Amino acid sequence: MLMLIITAALASDPLPDHMDDHFAAAADTMWDVSVGEVVRARTEVGRLDHEPPHFIDAALVAHAKQVRAAVEDVQEARTVRQTADAVAHLGATCAACHRAAGRGAESAPRYARDNSDSSERQRHIWTLSWMWYGLVSPDRGAWKGGARLAVLPSNHYRRSGVARFARRYEAAAREALAARTDDQRASAFGKMLATCSRCHDATAVERSP
Repeated sequence: MLMLIITAALASDPLPDHMDDHFAAAADTMWDVSVGEVVRARTEVGRLDHEPPHFIDAALVAHAKQVRAAVEDVQEARTVRQTADAVAHLGATCAACHRAAGRGAESAPRYARDNSDSSERQRHIWTLSWMWYGLVSPDRGAWKGGARLAVLPSNHYRRSGVARFARRYEAAAREALAARTDDQRASAFGKMLATCSRCHDATAVERSP
Protein backbone atom coordinates (compact mmCIF):
# COMPACT_ATOMS: atom_id res chain seq x y z
CA MET A 1 0.00 0.00 0.00
CA LEU A 2 2.81 2.40 0.88
CA MET A 3 4.43 1.82 -2.52
CA LEU A 4 1.13 2.58 -4.24
CA ILE A 5 0.82 5.85 -2.34
CA ILE A 6 4.40 6.88 -3.20
CA THR A 7 3.94 5.91 -6.85
CA ALA A 8 0.70 7.87 -7.06
CA ALA A 9 2.34 10.91 -5.47
CA LEU A 10 5.23 10.82 -7.95
CA ALA A 11 2.88 10.33 -10.88
CA SER A 12 0.81 13.35 -9.82
CA ASP A 13 3.83 15.66 -9.43
CA PRO A 14 3.53 18.21 -12.25
CA LEU A 15 7.02 19.67 -11.73
CA PRO A 16 9.04 17.29 -13.97
CA ASP A 17 6.79 17.88 -16.99
CA HIS A 18 6.77 21.60 -16.29
CA MET A 19 10.56 21.70 -16.20
CA ASP A 20 10.86 19.59 -19.36
CA ASP A 21 8.60 22.10 -21.12
CA HIS A 22 10.75 24.96 -19.82
CA PHE A 23 13.97 23.32 -20.97
CA ALA A 24 12.52 22.67 -24.43
CA ALA A 25 11.26 26.24 -24.81
CA ALA A 26 14.56 27.76 -23.68
CA ALA A 27 16.57 25.41 -25.91
CA ASP A 28 14.38 26.15 -28.94
CA THR A 29 14.91 29.86 -28.31
CA MET A 30 18.67 29.34 -28.15
CA TRP A 31 18.68 27.34 -31.41
CA ASP A 32 16.64 30.05 -33.15
CA VAL A 33 19.27 32.65 -32.28
CA SER A 34 22.13 30.34 -33.30
CA VAL A 35 20.85 30.15 -36.88
CA GLY A 36 19.99 33.83 -37.21
CA GLU A 37 16.26 33.60 -36.51
CA VAL A 38 16.24 36.24 -33.79
CA VAL A 39 12.69 37.41 -34.52
CA ARG A 40 11.40 33.85 -34.15
CA ALA A 41 13.40 33.51 -30.92
CA ARG A 42 11.59 36.47 -29.37
CA THR A 43 8.29 34.70 -30.09
CA GLU A 44 9.49 31.26 -28.99
CA VAL A 45 10.66 32.49 -25.61
CA GLY A 46 7.09 33.62 -24.90
CA ARG A 47 6.38 30.02 -23.87
CA LEU A 48 8.24 30.89 -20.65
CA ASP A 49 6.34 34.11 -20.02
CA HIS A 50 3.93 33.14 -17.23
CA GLU A 51 3.41 33.52 -13.51
CA PRO A 52 5.22 31.05 -11.23
CA PRO A 53 3.09 27.89 -11.03
CA HIS A 54 1.31 27.15 -7.77
CA PHE A 55 3.11 23.85 -7.26
CA ILE A 56 6.69 25.15 -6.96
CA ASP A 57 8.30 25.60 -3.57
CA ALA A 58 7.70 29.04 -2.06
CA ALA A 59 11.45 29.52 -1.73
CA LEU A 60 11.78 29.33 -5.52
CA VAL A 61 9.13 31.90 -6.42
CA ALA A 62 11.64 34.75 -6.44
CA HIS A 63 13.86 32.77 -8.83
CA ALA A 64 10.90 32.03 -11.08
CA LYS A 65 10.15 35.75 -11.25
CA GLN A 66 13.77 36.42 -12.22
CA VAL A 67 13.44 33.89 -15.03
CA ARG A 68 10.35 35.72 -16.26
CA ALA A 69 12.25 39.03 -16.15
CA ALA A 70 15.02 37.42 -18.21
CA VAL A 71 12.40 36.26 -20.71
CA GLU A 72 11.20 39.85 -21.06
CA ASP A 73 14.79 40.94 -21.74
CA VAL A 74 14.90 38.50 -24.68
CA GLN A 75 11.58 39.78 -26.01
CA GLU A 76 12.73 43.39 -25.79
CA ALA A 77 16.14 42.84 -27.40
CA ARG A 78 16.50 44.34 -30.87
CA THR A 79 19.93 43.45 -32.22
CA VAL A 80 21.56 40.06 -32.75
CA ARG A 81 24.07 40.70 -29.98
CA GLN A 82 21.43 41.95 -27.55
CA THR A 83 19.28 38.90 -28.22
CA ALA A 84 22.17 36.46 -27.89
CA ASP A 85 23.30 38.05 -24.63
CA ALA A 86 19.74 38.04 -23.28
CA VAL A 87 19.28 34.34 -24.12
CA ALA A 88 22.60 33.50 -22.45
CA HIS A 89 21.55 35.48 -19.38
CA LEU A 90 18.26 33.55 -19.37
CA GLY A 91 20.28 30.32 -19.23
CA ALA A 92 22.30 31.60 -16.27
CA THR A 93 19.09 32.66 -14.51
CA CYS A 94 17.69 29.16 -14.97
CA ALA A 95 20.93 27.80 -13.49
CA ALA A 96 20.52 29.92 -10.36
CA CYS A 97 17.02 28.55 -9.85
CA HIS A 98 18.19 24.97 -10.38
CA ARG A 99 21.00 25.47 -7.92
CA ALA A 100 18.58 26.83 -5.31
CA ALA A 101 16.25 23.90 -5.92
CA GLY A 102 19.04 21.38 -5.62
CA ARG A 103 18.17 19.80 -8.94
CA GLY A 104 19.20 20.64 -12.49
CA ALA A 105 17.71 20.16 -15.92
CA GLU A 106 16.95 16.51 -16.44
CA SER A 107 16.36 16.61 -20.19
CA ALA A 108 19.26 15.23 -22.20
CA PRO A 109 20.78 17.57 -24.80
CA ARG A 110 18.87 17.62 -28.02
CA TYR A 111 21.66 15.97 -29.97
CA ALA A 112 23.71 13.07 -28.70
CA ARG A 113 27.25 12.71 -29.92
CA ASP A 114 27.59 10.64 -33.08
CA ASN A 115 31.21 9.75 -33.75
CA SER A 116 30.29 8.61 -37.25
CA ASP A 117 29.41 12.17 -38.20
CA SER A 118 32.53 14.32 -38.24
CA SER A 119 30.99 17.21 -40.17
CA GLU A 120 31.60 20.73 -38.92
CA ARG A 121 27.86 21.27 -38.70
CA GLN A 122 27.48 18.32 -36.33
CA ARG A 123 30.47 19.48 -34.31
CA HIS A 124 28.90 22.91 -33.85
CA ILE A 125 25.55 21.37 -32.89
CA TRP A 126 27.25 19.12 -30.38
CA THR A 127 29.19 22.06 -28.96
CA LEU A 128 26.18 24.31 -28.39
CA SER A 129 24.03 21.41 -27.15
CA TRP A 130 26.35 20.54 -24.30
CA MET A 131 27.37 24.09 -23.49
CA TRP A 132 23.73 25.11 -23.21
CA TYR A 133 22.95 22.08 -21.07
CA GLY A 134 25.98 22.87 -18.92
CA LEU A 135 24.97 26.51 -18.53
CA VAL A 136 21.34 25.84 -17.65
CA SER A 137 21.66 22.74 -15.44
CA PRO A 138 24.31 23.87 -14.26
CA ASP A 139 26.83 21.14 -15.14
CA ARG A 140 30.48 22.20 -15.36
CA GLY A 141 31.55 18.95 -17.01
CA ALA A 142 29.03 19.34 -19.83
CA TRP A 143 29.96 23.01 -20.21
CA LYS A 144 33.69 22.37 -20.51
CA GLY A 145 33.24 19.33 -22.72
CA GLY A 146 31.25 21.36 -25.22
CA ALA A 147 33.60 24.36 -25.05
CA ARG A 148 36.65 22.20 -25.79
CA LEU A 149 35.07 21.11 -29.07
CA ALA A 150 34.72 24.75 -30.07
CA VAL A 151 38.44 25.48 -29.84
CA LEU A 152 39.39 25.08 -33.48
CA PRO A 153 42.81 24.21 -34.93
CA SER A 154 44.82 27.14 -36.29
CA ASN A 155 43.73 28.18 -39.79
CA HIS A 156 40.85 25.72 -39.62
CA TYR A 157 38.65 27.91 -41.79
CA ARG A 158 40.20 29.40 -44.88
CA ARG A 159 37.16 30.43 -46.90
CA SER A 160 36.89 34.19 -47.30
CA GLY A 161 34.25 35.72 -45.07
CA VAL A 162 34.21 32.83 -42.61
CA ALA A 163 37.64 33.08 -40.99
CA ARG A 164 36.70 36.21 -39.05
CA PHE A 165 33.71 34.43 -37.52
CA ALA A 166 35.88 31.41 -36.68
CA ARG A 167 38.35 33.63 -34.85
CA ARG A 168 35.58 35.23 -32.77
CA TYR A 169 34.02 31.83 -32.09
CA GLU A 170 37.31 30.35 -30.91
CA ALA A 171 38.10 33.39 -28.74
CA ALA A 172 34.70 33.11 -27.05
CA ALA A 173 35.24 29.35 -26.57
CA ARG A 174 38.54 30.00 -24.82
CA GLU A 175 36.78 32.57 -22.64
CA ALA A 176 34.15 29.91 -21.89
CA LEU A 177 36.79 27.43 -20.75
CA ALA A 178 38.23 30.00 -18.36
CA ALA A 179 34.82 31.03 -16.97
CA ARG A 180 34.21 30.37 -13.29
CA THR A 181 30.82 31.98 -12.57
CA ASP A 182 27.38 31.84 -14.15
CA ASP A 183 27.77 35.43 -15.33
CA GLN A 184 31.13 34.68 -16.94
CA ARG A 185 29.71 31.61 -18.66
CA ALA A 186 26.72 33.60 -19.90
CA SER A 187 29.00 36.33 -21.27
CA ALA A 188 31.06 33.82 -23.24
CA PHE A 189 28.03 31.91 -24.48
CA GLY A 190 26.34 35.12 -25.64
CA LYS A 191 29.39 35.95 -27.76
CA MET A 192 29.44 32.47 -29.28
CA LEU A 193 25.71 32.56 -30.00
CA ALA A 194 25.92 35.97 -31.68
CA THR A 195 28.85 34.78 -33.79
CA CYS A 196 26.92 31.68 -34.91
CA SER A 197 23.93 33.85 -35.82
CA ARG A 198 25.97 36.31 -37.86
CA CYS A 199 27.88 33.54 -39.62
CA HIS A 200 24.60 31.90 -40.66
CA ASP A 201 23.41 35.22 -42.03
CA ALA A 202 26.66 35.86 -43.89
CA THR A 203 26.90 32.40 -45.43
CA ALA A 204 23.19 31.71 -45.92
CA VAL A 205 23.64 28.15 -44.66
CA GLU A 206 20.75 25.92 -43.63
CA ARG A 207 18.68 27.58 -40.93
CA SER A 208 17.98 24.61 -38.70
CA PRO A 209 20.17 22.95 -36.05
